[in-house]
Amino acid sequence: MTKRPIFLFVSILAVLFVVVLSVFLEQYEKTEPPEKSEILLSSEVTVAVVEPKKAYSAKMAIILDDFGYNKKNLEAIKEIGVPMVLAILPNTPYAGQVARFAKDNDLEIILHLPLEPENETKYLEKDTINAQMDEQKIEGIINMAFDAVPFAVGVSNHMGSKATADRSLMALVFNDIKDRKVFFLDSFTSDNSVCKDVAEETKVPYVRRDIFIDNKLDVDYIGKQLKKAEERALKDKEVVVIGHDKSVTVSVLAVKIPLMKENGIKFVKLSDLVSELE
Repeated sequence: MTKRPIFLFVSILAVLFVVVLSVFLEQYEKTEPPEKSEILLSSEVTVAVVEPKKAYSAKMAIILDDFGYNKKNLEAIKEIGVPMVLAILPNTPYAGQVARFAKDNDLEIILHLPLEPENETKYLEKDTINAQMDEQKIEGIINMAFDAVPFAVGVSNHMGSKATADRSLMALVFNDIKDRKVFFLDSFTSDNSVCKDVAEETKVPYVRRDIFIDNKLDVDYIGKQLKKAEERALKDKEVVVIGHDKSVTVSVLAVKIPLMKENGIKFVKLSDLVSELE
């Protein structure tokens, strides 16, 4: 007698469980999962919000002078990953190898042509051009310099505070490089430079340095100069900066360049700025 009521109770519970489960499954089947395309769209929107495309508002060209005596900073420059310009001295042991490395890694190359400074110095490069040389001598020096620095798309003056103030001398230089279809970067080592006027007369594309960043090989100084360059670029929409083949300079650039990019600076080849001025 006692087993029958228990059996009936268990049977009722089983029936109720089946009914509830059936209702649940019916409701679950009516709920359609999101389509795959909707999931992808949601993911794409999220990425776009998290990583918005940065709009650049100014351009900066960085030139590093005095390459050719060693190769120690080349890999570090490559790793920075932005366009830069290597100014290579012609009478140096690694000039050709530096030029080849630059060419292979999409770094721009210019010939860093030694010109006579105002003050006497024991650090004059071999075949530094001066006003006492005749036209044939100057042409020969420039020919050898271009042979030593292949792939050069421009020329800049190494030192040259005296030479760049001499109109006759610079006319000889500019008439030679005019036929080579290259531009001239005035390092502007003297306020008396006549290079801009002579470039206009000889129809040579011309651009001028705005800021030196490493006259002092000091981390804080270089950082401050780069900040000035950034401010100048944002004000004038572009800036031309010169540093040197120094480890401290390259290490500061590696830290500061990503920050400047975040602030709207686009790093470009010098030839990009020259073409805009033509």
